Amino acid sequence: MTLISAIITDAFRESNKIAAGTTPTAAMQTEALTLLNRLIASVMGWEVGENLAQWPVGTTGYETAPVDATSDIWRFPPPNSMLACNLGSAQTIYLPQQPSDGARIAVQDLQGNFATYNLTLNGNGRQIEGASTLALATNNLNRAWFFRADTGNWVRFTDLELTDALPFPTEFDDFFVISLAIRLAPRLGPPIGAETLAAYKRSQQQFIARYVQSQPLRINADIAPFRMSIQTFNNGLLGPELLSS
Repeated sequence: MTLISAIITDAFRESNKIAAGTTPTAAMQTEALTLLNRLIASVMGWEVGENLAQWPVGTTGYETAPVDATSDIWRFPPPNSMLACNLGSAQTIYLPQQPSDGARIAVQDLQGNFATYNLTLNGNGRQIEGASTLALATNNLNRAWFFRADTGNWVRFTDLELTDALPFPTEFDDFFVISLAIRLAPRLGPPIGAETLAAYKRSQQQFIARYVQSQPLRINADIAPFRMSIQTFNNGLLGPELLSS
């Protein structure tokens, strides 16, 4: 696990903005941390996972109950779902049994009543935040996770501090180091060198290849992100010919 502070130091060192063995100033770290958090957030739904699809949980507040509202289908969401919770009783949700590396799950407490009606997430053979189950009891909660196949764990996604660890495997440190160096270059100079750009291209391709999704999704091809994986279309409800339409 690589600390965020190390990623930032390496990013400044990559473009020779600091000398070897030195540390960026507090102001430099603060500026870089803001950019790094934006970079990490920007890969979610694109390089990592897919855009989240709404998945209703509960019926409180609906004028007309949604389809299957009387069944327990909501307990088994597909990968890359936003659990839109309108709870009238405590519920347990079972996360996908075989999530793809990088699959995402998020939760919204739309009624603001998780403290009264807890939502429990069951890892369904995997872990979530390092445990087999996770009870959510904070009103108005809005939280997201992504799946790391190398650890078998749904990792919470949130803004990071200098003392936090990068939530991705160490083999992708270069991707975030160079991405951050590229973002910092226009502000601080000098321009990024050709060797660094070549290393960035390689690390970017590896990152995307690791997290391309293979689970079928319910999605309209007219609004599909242009970078959506071929696997998604081939294994899902849509044909690959739509990729070029």
